[in-house]
Formats: sequence, C-alpha cells, structure tokens
Amino acid sequence: MMHKLILILVLAASPMLAENFELFGLNKQRTNYSPETGFNPAKFKLKWRVYIQETNREQLIVADGKVFLRTLENHVYAFDTSDGSLVWKHRMEVRSQGTFEYNHSLFYYNGLLGFKSYYRKDPELTIVRAATGEVKWKKGDAYSSSAQSLKTSCVGHMGYILASGRSTTLDTACWYGIDSATGSNVLFRVKIHMGAGYQRNFVGAIVVDPDNDSLIYAGYGNFEHVAGNKWGAFCYNIFSKNFVWHYNESSGAGELANSGSLALYNDTLLIVGYNKIYLVNRNNGAIFKTFPNMGDGEGGNYWVVTPQYYVMGDYGGNDVHVFSHDGTLIRSSKRSTVEMSQGSGCCHPFVVGEYAFRVCGNLGMNDLRGARMGIFKLQAIVEDNPSDMVAFAWQGRQHLCSGHAFANGKYFVCGSDGYLYCFGE
Repeated sequence: MMHKLILILVLAASPMLAENFELFGLNKQRTNYSPETGFNPAKFKLKWRVYIQETNREQLIVADGKVFLRTLENHVYAFDTSDGSLVWKHRMEVRSQGTFEYNHSLFYYNGLLGFKSYYRKDPELTIVRAATGEVKWKKGDAYSSSAQSLKTSCVGHMGYILASGRSTTLDTACWYGIDSATGSNVLFRVKIHMGAGYQRNFVGAIVVDPDNDSLIYAGYGNFEHVAGNKWGAFCYNIFSKNFVWHYNESSGAGELANSGSLALYNDTLLIVGYNKIYLVNRNNGAIFKTFPNMGDGEGGNYWVVTPQYYVMGDYGGNDVHVFSHDGTLIRSSKRSTVEMSQGSGCCHPFVVGEYAFRVCGNLGMNDLRGARMGIFKLQAIVEDNPSDMVAFAWQGRQHLCSGHAFANGKYFVCGSDGYLYCFGE
C-alpha cells in the first residue's frame, strides 16, 4: 500500500519593515503613509544620538542603512543608522546667496542622493553617490542658465529626476526631467506663467502618478499660457510629452491654494484650497467632490492619506480633522489632544501602520506639556480616545523643530540643540 504524505505549510504573516524613507511626503504620491508593521513604540528608547553642532530644518532621508540630513550651515551628512557613526560629509558650494529658503528637501533615488541650493539665485542640482558622498554630477537649471530655484521637491522616476526652476523675472516656471545617471538628456520641459504667486509653490506641490508616468502639479499657474496670477493644476505625461489634462481658475477649478500638500491615492488626487478640499479624478482631472477646508487660513494643508482616512493637521495650530475617503467629516477637534500640524521647518506628520508620528513643540496633551515628540495610535485619534492615544512620548532637551523619518523600525529626528536622535526597540 502506498501512502502519500501531504505537507501543509502554514505561513504566518511576517512583519513588514520598510528600509527607506526616500523623499518629502514619504513616497512619490506624497501620502505621508507607510504600511510598515512589526514595531512597538511602547518599547522605544533612545538608541543613540550624535552631536553635529548645526541646525536641520528639512526632511530627513533614510536609505541603504544611512540617515541623511542637510544643515543650514550648507553641509550634507550621512550617518550609519545602526550606531550614528559618520559615513561622509559634503560641503555645498554656494554660488549666489540671495534670498534664503530652506524648503528644498533632500531626496534619494536608485543609490543617489540629490539636493538643490537653499538660495533662489543658485538653482544648481547636485547629485552624489549615497554610499560615499562622491559627487556624480552637477547641473544648472534646465530652464536657463540664470533661472532661479523653485521650492518644489525633486522626485526620481523611471531613470529620470523630475525637478523645477523659474525664470529670473519670477513669472514663469519650468518643470523638467533629466537623466539621473549623467545629468544630461533632458527628457521634457513644461513651462507655465506663474504671476506674482510663485512663493506658494512649496515642497509637496508635485506628485508622480507611476501607473501613467505622469507628473501632477497644483498651485499657482496659468495653463492657458497667458500672463497673469492664476491658480490651476495639470497632469503631464513625461514620455508622450503631452498634457493629460489641465485647468485654471477661469475654467471653474476655483482657488487651489496649494502650499505644501498634494496627495495621490489610487485614482483620487487630493488638492487643498483655501476654503475647500478638492477630490479630483487622476485620469481626467474631473473634480468629483469638494468639502470644507477646516484649516486656519493658511490652507490647512498638512495631510496624511491612509487606506481608511484623510487626516488633516492644521498649519500652525494643533487641530485635527479626520475625513473618510468620500469627504465625510468623521472628527473635528479644536485644540485637540494631539498635534498633527507641521510646526517649524519641514517636520510634516506621517503615519506608519497604525501609528501617527509628530514632532515639535507642545503636543497639546494635558499630561505631557512641553513634550517634544510623540507617537500616537491613529485609531485612538480618530475615536478621540485620549486614554489610549499615546504610544510613546519624549521630552528632549530643546524643540525638535526639524524633519523626521521612520524606516526599518527606527525613528530619527533632529533637534535645535544640534543633535540627531535615533529611537527604537
């Protein structure tokens, strides 16, 4: 008699640890959400800290076992995520200082680290090898040799880096794609008239639709190519070099007061206006839903998009507003028990798995006044359940008014005291 041995293998769900935090907004769609699991903030402690004696006000980048940061003193650093040891340090060359702006975020793409100057009149894009800090190439703005930098954060996609610049007269902007390996071979250029509102184009004003190889923008701009101060949005296919759709104020889109937040989730593009939030079909640009902006007049524009919710953090305040994906308001809390605002610098809140991460200033909790950093249970925020909300909080020595990042079970944040901190289990 023959017996058949049948083996049934049951594979338990294993924790999913994301290794990288590559750009402002956490991903190309700027959702500020990662599905990473397998960590317990209740067990977090300070793993290490390193004193750099300089100030960081930008998004930290984590990739390839390193945490990258840039300081106001024009240095770019790479530290080992395991122990905080210095891997390399790069001194940025400043050709023309002019007006200072710190909203250009570092970005990582395919083993490369990129950054632009802090200064409007110095739009050079520098690409270094992330492993060594060796300069791979530098490139003046593809718009013109004298163009000025735009605040929009760069994004890597399909072998190209998508960047931006503006004319010296400040009334015209250009988006372009450039070969990431060489800094040559400009794939496309898109020009629009900006009017006087160019400063409203902050770091999150573009997203990439990877399924359609499209660049999507919202903010200032007249897409009928007529000079003037307009609001608008466009979707542009970088390979066919055609607009998929575009509109401006005169075509009924309204005042798209985008100043930092633009998110793409599945087929829905979320655009922030001064008075309304717009839900837009990514394929044709059709606005299919609007709902009130609960913000404080600056656009209420710091968003996290999770698979269940749109979570808005009020600019400069600590109000929290939670919406379902159909725009239904689930919760709105003034002076809430948890801040989700951006605070100083580019310390945009983000959500990893079931936890919300927030730094800078008073967290707004009665039992944690003066705390500088907290990790919160997202569902407890949604349900307004303060007794079960705080997963981890840390006082710190001074304000943590900088960028922060989480990857591979570790949380990184810089403080105004000149330290880079790492927390983990």
